[in-house]
Amino acid sequence: MNKDLLSKLPPNVVIYKILSFIEIELKAFDVKDLYGYFEDDIIRYPIWNNIIINNNSIKKLVLYSHLTSLSIRDCKISELKEYPFLTSLTIIGSFISELKEYPLLTSLYIHGSEISELKEYPLLTSLTLWRCKINKLKEYPLLTSLYIRFCKINELKEYPLLTSLKLIYCDNISELKEYPFLTSLTLWSLKINELKEYPFLTSLFISDWGISELKEYPFLTSLEFIDCNISELKEYPLLTYLSIHKCVNLESIKTESKDEIKRYIQEYINLY
Repeated sequence: MNKDLLSKLPPNVVIYKILSFIEIELKAFDVKDLYGYFEDDIIRYPIWNNIIINNNSIKKLVLYSHLTSLSIRDCKISELKEYPFLTSLTIIGSFISELKEYPLLTSLYIHGSEISELKEYPLLTSLTLWRCKINKLKEYPLLTSLYIRFCKINELKEYPLLTSLKLIYCDNISELKEYPFLTSLTLWSLKINELKEYPFLTSLFISDWGISELKEYPFLTSLEFIDCNISELKEYPLLTYLSIHKCVNLESIKTESKDEIKRYIQEYINLY
């Protein structure tokens, strides 16, 4: 695509059609693998792969019958449309206030929007909520990854297949749930006072003064503390990474040496 055509882009483009079988490489935008086109009257313009919209002049969506992935970033779009085959949705800094029903949705990422309520997505496996107005989770039986940051969520739900959980600056969450398949856990500046026993946990990160006691995690390989209140460690025979920083009861360390990890942990194990 030449620069002359790019300069003719209208100030208020309305996406009209997308053709998934058209592939264009547009080096001018430093983006690869573009699909489809804008259509405004007779002139056609390229658009981002799977519709990634980060143009502040775009104000309106229309229907795409076969759309599977939609990413909206820092634009004036205020309303979503029904996309029956949508599997991935990202909304960052928009005026959108309400989600739609997407029966095939598996991934949802919301950051800084006006949305205040989630919808039921029976196939959802990944959910990220960041600086949003949502305060209540829904039941997602297939959810495997949950990331909540700077949100007013008041309670976690029981997600039986959850493997990854990140909670960062969530003041209203005071209790963890039982997640039998959890492998990765990150807790930062919360009001949680007690960990749960997660038999398959491999990675644990804590930066929080409420938690003072660890649990037995036989498969733990990575352990990291920043500014925490923990004073006693446990034996983790598979541990290969240990990082402790600004913890008043523990000496700072950062190592991947198993011998060094073992010596360090022995100093903070209660033998009685």
